[in-house]
Amino acid sequence: MGASSSAPRSYSVEPDDPKTDAMMDVVGVTEDVMKRIMGYERDIRQRPQIPPPAMAPTPVVPPKATPPSVPTPSHHDRALEDQLRKLREVIEHSEEDFLQTYSSLRHRLVTDEKLPCRNDACQHLADNVVSCYTENKANPLKCRSYVVAFRECVLTSFTKAQQPK
Repeated sequence: MGASSSAPRSYSVEPDDPKTDAMMDVVGVTEDVMKRIMGYERDIRQRPQIPPPAMAPTPVVPPKATPPSVPTPSHHDRALEDQLRKLREVIEHSEEDFLQTYSSLRHRLVTDEKLPCRNDACQHLADNVVSCYTENKANPLKCRSYVVAFRECVLTSFTKAQQPK
């Protein structure tokens, strides 16, 4: 690597961890090689930065006119206003239909005597079922007798309401 007149020089490194760095070798480098390396580093530091080659300026091309396919904000606003107007009309029409249907059903319910009215004859049994389930969360099977009594009451009141008067 170096000239024959160079005196050998050695440099050794102590391993940080003898188990993993046991295979470290000693590298011998002559003084002339060191000078060349050091001089090379100095040359790199002292070299002037060469500016990149100047490029010819690129001609500025004026942008072409935008195509008319892109809607203008006012066109977009008009389209949204039309959609909103249509939606309001649909809501108003639906509200009118609902009110008419509600009025007719309410009138029929009030005038129709055939419809069974709510019978609270079983309400006390329903309250018993709910309180039993609340008290016996761990073992709801204890409430079986209350459930059977409520079921019988509901079936009886239903069959009485279905019988002709």
